[in-house]
Amino acid sequence: MPSKRVPEATGASGGYGSAPLELWYHGLRDRLRGEHARANARWGHVRAPEGTGRVIWFKAGASERSVRLAAELLGALRHKRLDVRLVLTFEEDYPEPLEARLKGMKKIGVGFGPCDAPRAVQRMLSRLSPLLGVVCVDAAPGSNLVRAAERAGVHVVAYNTVPSNGPVEACYPVNADMAETLQASGRCGFVAPAADPLAQLVEAQVEPSFRAMMGGAAEPMLAWMHFPDAASAVDAVRVWRAHSLSADSLLCVSVDGGAEGIESALSGTGGSVLRLSGWSRQPAEPGTLIWADEPRWYPALSVSSDLIHLAAAPRAVLWQALAGGVPVSFAPGAERSALEEGGAGDAWAVDADMDACLARWEAYRTRPPEARRLGDACRRRLWLERRRSAEVVEELLKRMYDW
Repeated sequence: MPSKRVPEATGASGGYGSAPLELWYHGLRDRLRGEHARANARWGHVRAPEGTGRVIWFKAGASERSVRLAAELLGALRHKRLDVRLVLTFEEDYPEPLEARLKGMKKIGVGFGPCDAPRAVQRMLSRLSPLLGVVCVDAAPGSNLVRAAERAGVHVVAYNTVPSNGPVEACYPVNADMAETLQASGRCGFVAPAADPLAQLVEAQVEPSFRAMMGGAAEPMLAWMHFPDAASAVDAVRVWRAHSLSADSLLCVSVDGGAEGIESALSGTGGSVLRLSGWSRQPAEPGTLIWADEPRWYPALSVSSDLIHLAAAPRAVLWQALAGGVPVSFAPGAERSALEEGGAGDAWAVDADMDACLARWEAYRTRPPEARRLGDACRRRLWLERRRSAEVVEELLKRMYDW
């Protein structure tokens, strides 16, 4: 049987577990780099926010996704409760999403958090006293934290993650497989309906101006394709370059993971390559290959393309691709089980290879109703997930309000 699709927890970046030698090494490394605040916070030396009131602590992990989700939850709770002080800690710093969501809010504290060593956990709980609860976001709560919180009568919630130790008060799974795992574990007092919070964070209302700016008066066709790595992108680009479509179209590609060396690899396919971060806002000639080297371009591509093809479908890319109402197709190996949850009932387009994908793209020229139907189905699926996620978040906010 295939293994269950349970997303792994964000995990801890170096020195955020409880192993003494690892903690010593990372603490020394941070101090040698001048990162004294991080080294101190790792052992619970933090300051609670100014003001009065009990504290709710949002504990994020080492990924930008984790920090962004925690910031969104903190911001939503601030609008519900003004009486409490709110703390957000992380293992890696991502200032941009924090600034965008939390700017101007009062009675909050943001910074590096503690490791899971017993002494660090106890110090952290003491510094945040009186502590109401801990919300572990996209990163499993450590065993020492769970035990210490239970002794202190502090609520613990696992959001978007599977706790490795229990018990915790409530768990909020991202998909049906995670929900089943949480139910079977017996570690959760309550398991919420599965919903992906990333669906709420994608930009769903974007003006399609990118297409006109990029294509100019020639109005070439435009497709966006997302690949798991540079090698698969290069293979696909070669097929496109050899196809008649390339004469009057623009192809925009993006890839997962590191982009080191991809620009030179794409240039090796023959023809020009335009890196979007260096785009001068001048129209591109038909036949130009475009590299979307930063995710900030994805919302514009999702509303401006004739076709989106996902050879890889990480959740953030998947929901953003569905947001534009553009027909989305998938490579056979792309993970698309998230689409099939929630009873949407739509058939999703799968292209056997790049030739089939280009044939679909070309066919949409003469069969626009077919393209519209698939685009509408994609957008419906996104909004279904957004509604489900909003209901789950509302339940969590009510839970924290009742603490």
